[in-house]
Amino acid sequence: MNVLDAANVRIKNAFSNGCKIYLSFSCGKDSLCLSNLTYELIRSGEIDPKQLTVIFIDEEGLYPSMVDAAVRWRKKFLSVGAQFLW
Repeated sequence: MNVLDAANVRIKNAFSNGCKIYLSFSCGKDSLCLSNLTYELIRSGEIDPKQLTVIFIDEEGLYPSMVDAAVRWRKKFLSVGAQFLW
């Protein structure tokens, strides 16, 4: 099994118990990767977006590109039915 497949299995396992899932979003490379994997699993119908709450803490000292990325990801997650707290 490769790293991508293993990550998808782990994400699906986290959602499989029906509990709320909280994703901390920072606009860093790790949270962007995890967000993309999670978003694609939602779009493919493999996980329930109603379980997901994405949390972004605006530290008011962010680069404009990070704020732009957060705005884009907020729209993406909201469009599939997940909650996004800013």
